[in-house]
Amino acid sequence: MENIILYPDRCQYRSGEPVTLLLECGASLPQDAPYRVEITRGLDTILVETGRLCGGRAAVSAGSYEEEFQGFGAAATVETPDGPCAAYTAFDVVDGPGRTFRYGFLCGFDRSDEEDAADVKSMARQHITHVQFYDWMYRHEQLL
Repeated sequence: MENIILYPDRCQYRSGEPVTLLLECGASLPQDAPYRVEITRGLDTILVETGRLCGGRAAVSAGSYEEEFQGFGAAATVETPDGPCAAYTAFDVVDGPGRTFRYGFLCGFDRSDEEDAADVKSMARQHITHVQFYDWMYRHEQLL
């Protein structure tokens, strides 16, 4: 059975900002299947959203939260002819960017990457909050 994925549209949310989760399923699954997303704080379910996928995707509104520093869980279930498929993620709500620090880096800067945002999308899925661009050249200590 093919997997589904669930991830926040941003690496982190500020207090009061609306949270959006992106739900995607593969081509072999029903592209208009019903879904259910539960948001949890600790063991408590605090929000349930339901709907139908459109073209195998959905942008799920997951509320907004006034917490200063809090993590939340999210679980999605998509109904398929073979039974339900599940995906899980988490997201942070913080009052400022210095509350958490998850570091990532980019090191490939080929011309073919100019219009390709796959690496940046991957960083959002991994909740990377700070990115360093490694842009030095091979044998950078040798002058030309």
